Amino acid sequence: MYFLGVITGARGLKGELKLNCPYSDFDFSKIPRIRIGGEEYTLLGARPHKANILLKLAEITSLTAAEKLRGQKAESAVKPQDKILYEDVWQKKVYDQNENFVGSVTDVLQTPAHDVLVITADTSTPFGCAQGKPLSVRKEILVPLIPNFVKEISAIIKVDLSALAEG
Repeated sequence: MYFLGVITGARGLKGELKLNCPYSDFDFSKIPRIRIGGEEYTLLGARPHKANILLKLAEITSLTAAEKLRGQKAESAVKPQDKILYEDVWQKKVYDQNENFVGSVTDVLQTPAHDVLVITADTSTPFGCAQGKPLSVRKEILVPLIPNFVKEISAIIKVDLSALAEG
């Protein structure tokens, strides 16, 4: 199953679901069924609404039933085409251009231009230290998810940090 987003709420008396979906151009017409919180549902329709996608499911016919799904993960058997999925990068170990361990991906931020990897640096690495002294908090490194910076996504992620500004 492929991650489609998280149910953030309900809309309307007939129980449409608000889906926070990272794939703005995903074609929901190709999915007959959707899994939410481990349960399978028949997808009757999907349409954009503000920053969300509204889903109409055959089995959800009331606002009360829809509200019970808030916070649940939505998944599909259909993979979004030509997309790097969050599962492809989530919690993977990240190494720099010199094969040094940088940290692990802990989040992916969406921006209008491109997605950005949030890499939480391990305090035992040079990136997690301030002038040789370990930091008391974990340091986050933001790396744009574009070919100039992210060189490889496989079992690990290789990034080129040489072009990032110090800061």
